[in-house]
Amino acid sequence: MNDAFKAVVSSEFLKMIEDSLIGREISLRTGIKVYEILKHVELNIPSPPDFQWSINWTPSSIHVIPEQVDLLLILLKHAWLYSEHKENSEELIETVARELKEFEKSIVLGEVNQELVDSRVIVKTQAQEIKQKKKEFRGVNKELVERRAKARKISRTNSNSAKKPRSCPEVNEWILELVKCNPKSPIIDLW
Repeated sequence: MNDAFKAVVSSEFLKMIEDSLIGREISLRTGIKVYEILKHVELNIPSPPDFQWSINWTPSSIHVIPEQVDLLLILLKHAWLYSEHKENSEELIETVARELKEFEKSIVLGEVNQELVDSRVIVKTQAQEIKQKKKEFRGVNKELVERRAKARKISRTNSNSAKKPRSCPEVNEWILELVKCNPKSPIIDLW
């Protein structure tokens, strides 16, 4: 004969189960609040040698689909583990504790795997951005090199032009003669 476990939902107990890793995960996966599960679903506790756990619920009080049954069973085992037990239930407690530990490990591994996937996506995106920035940098650098070469060419042309006299040779000779003949006069007075 199996005993039934119905959680006594005190505020402290509810908060403990809701805040636990198992409570958060099952609520997230099923879309059902922990309070609703504890209030409307009953756990059938097996007796040795049959360790077959099961749950009961009234369909009019809570909507449970077949895919959610195993998750609800885990949550109710979790609640049962933290409740008072009958004597001679050590074997059940150990079995449930191992099962819950494995479930918690799977949750953590799932989160770690998701973080790895997210990290790979971020790294791939950043690598693409870096590749694009390098491409842009090469284009800008090429343009800069071309501008510098053009500026050097213009500078050389201007330097060469500055070395050459800009007026006719007769006027240049006249100005040189004027300056030589009046060495003490300021140039401005000569004009």
